[in-house]
Amino acid sequence: MKRLLFCLLLMLACAPPDAGRYQAIVGALLIDGTGAPPVPISVVVTDGARIRAAGDQMHTRIPAGSQKIRGEGKCLLPALVDRATNRPLEISLEGHATPLEAIAAATRAHATPIAPGQPADLMLVAGNPLEDPGSLKRLDGLMLGGRWVELR
Repeated sequence: MKRLLFCLLLMLACAPPDAGRYQAIVGALLIDGTGAPPVPISVVVTDGARIRAAGDQMHTRIPAGSQKIRGEGKCLLPALVDRATNRPLEISLEGHATPLEAIAAATRAHATPIAPGQPADLMLVAGNPLEDPGSLKRLDGLMLGGRWVELR
C-alpha cells in the first residue's frame, strides 16, 4: 500500500505544472467581435477563466499539455447568449452593412471581444455566420468563465 501511494505521489510530482490548465480551440473560423476581418484557421487558448492567446494557427503557440478542442468547420465568436437560458441572442442585420458589423455591434452591447486577457466567454457555432446568419442559432459549444456549459 505504501509503495502504491509512493508511486502515485511520484507520478503527480512528475506531471508538468501546467498540465490540464489550458484549453485550445483549434481550426475554427474566428470572429473576435471587434469588426476585424475573421481569422480562417485560428487558435484560441484559454487559461482558466481568461483568454491567454488568440490568432491564426501558424503564429499562435499552444502550451504543452493543453486540452485541444477541434473547431474545423465551425465558427468561434464571443458568447452572444442570454446568460439565463444559454440560448443565442437575436442578432439583427438591420442597420448594418454586413453580418460582421452586426456581430461587432452585438458584442459591444452584450459581450466582450475575443482577445488575450478578456474573459473566456465563447460560443462555437456550426457553420459560418458571415455566409449564413442563421448559423448563429446553431450552438455547438458554449464556454462561460473558461468552462464548457451544458446546452439546453
